[in-house]
Amino acid sequence: MTTTVVVGVDSSAESQSALRWAACYAELTGGTLRAVTAWEPAVQPVGPGRIMSPATDLVPPQDLHEVAARLLDETVNDTLGPDHSHRLEKHVMPGDPAEVLLDRSDGAAVLVLGNGHHGALAGALRGLGVLHCLHRADCPVVLVPAASGPD
Repeated sequence: MTTTVVVGVDSSAESQSALRWAACYAELTGGTLRAVTAWEPAVQPVGPGRIMSPATDLVPPQDLHEVAARLLDETVNDTLGPDHSHRLEKHVMPGDPAEVLLDRSDGAAVLVLGNGHHGALAGALRGLGVLHCLHRADCPVVLVPAASGPD
């Protein structure tokens, strides 16, 4: 049985809580922690009407990948510390975040996702990704809320 623990990472508080939980679980089980960040080229309007163009026309995909990789490194270091002792794999992939997470969690012991309350649009979009992972993942999915701060 695999002991790979996959966690979706972005810069949100929910993601950081999920990363902490996943790191603890990987350490307790002797598993490998696989931190995954996905990036998608944004779409921008072009001229009047509904014609859309990928933002990669303005920002090369390599630059988007480098920014995502840097954010992943910073989030891992800020959340787990620069000297974390876990067996850690970092994956930065282009594509729909839910699909990337499903692909990277194939054969994993567990998929860990942050879950929290957001504004209406952000919450709806993130919620769709979480639901997609819950329904399609081949492994158990753990939803971790953001840590509550002091009142």
